[in-house]
Amino acid sequence: MRSIALSLLLFTQVVGAQPTSSATVFSLSEQQVSDFEKEALAGSAEKARRLYDYYAITRVDLQQARAWLIVCAENGEPVCQYNLGFVLNQEKQNVRSVFWLTRSLENGNQAANDLLKEIRGRGRE
Repeated sequence: MRSIALSLLLFTQVVGAQPTSSATVFSLSEQQVSDFEKEALAGSAEKARRLYDYYAITRVDLQQARAWLIVCAENGEPVCQYNLGFVLNQEKQNVRSVFWLTRSLENGNQAANDLLKEIRGRGRE
């Protein structure tokens, strides 16, 4: 769980001239959470990503964030696949990390290639 906390970068988004905290940007109502959960579990990568962001940034509930990160990755979202691969790499779960990074790369996320090369390079040492 700690690796997720270290992996998350909190940021501020500027809307017009007024800065808005990332917690506000990713905030969801109870009804949205309920609706998004149903849609995410039915296969919506977009809704799973919103829930991941909500729990990671707004609620700072790392257990829930990880659960929705996994759903998001399973639903085919390349950035979530990369993020899950990154977290698993930090946890030294190299086989699972390579699996998710490869999926991310196959889904068009070229950033996954660099981390894959790094992991595979360590395997030769």
